Amino acid sequence: MTQEISKKFESEIRIFVNDISSFLERLKNLDAELVLTYSFKDHLFKPKEGSINDWDPNRKTMRLRAWSHPETYSQILFSKTEIWETNDLQYKRTCYPQGKIELFHGDFESAKELLEDWGFIAWFTVEKLKGELFKIRSPSEFVIALENLEHIGWMVEIECWGGNVKEVSQKISERMQILGVTTEDITFKSCPRIVAEKLGLFF
Repeated sequence: MTQEISKKFESEIRIFVNDISSFLERLKNLDAELVLTYSFKDHLFKPKEGSINDWDPNRKTMRLRAWSHPETYSQILFSKTEIWETNDLQYKRTCYPQGKIELFHGDFESAKELLEDWGFIAWFTVEKLKGELFKIRSPSEFVIALENLEHIGWMVEIECWGGNVKEVSQKISERMQILGVTTEDITFKSCPRIVAEKLGLFF
C-alpha cells in the first residue's frame, strides 16, 4: 500500500531486545529520560461463535486491559490494524485515527460482564510485567516503550503518528538507526499475536 492519507494514524514496530543491559547502556548514551513506568494485563476476548482467523490478533483485538500501575482500573479496548510496507520495511498501522478505541473505563468485573453480555468469551492473556517510557533527547527527540512481557521477554515499541506513508516509514527507519537496531531485530506483529503463537494458538 502506497497511497497518501490525509488523517493521522498510529503506526508501530516492535524490537526484540536480546541483551537488556547493553540496550539500557545505549539509552544512557542517548541521554534518555525515564518518564513513566507501568504494568497491566491484557485479557483478550473473542466472540463465542467467532473464528480464530476472523479475530487474528495481528489484525483485530477486543481486550480487557486491567491496569495495576500507576493506577488500578480497567478498560475495554478495540483495535483494528493493517500491515503496511514501504522501503522494505513492514509495520503495523491502525485502521482508525484514534488508534485503540476505548469502549469502557471502570472496574474489572463490570468490564468482564459487559463483554459477556456482548457475546464475547475470554481467550488468552498478555501480561506486561514491567513497562517504561523513555524520552530520547539526542540526536532527535522521540519516545519509546521498553516492556518486559510474559512469554516473550524484553521488547521495544517504536510508535509514530502520521498519514504520509513514506514519512512514517522514514521516521521509523531513523529511530531504528538511532537505537542501533536492524531489520533482523524487528517485527510488525502485535504483542497479542506473538503471545498467541507462543501459546500454540497460531502457527
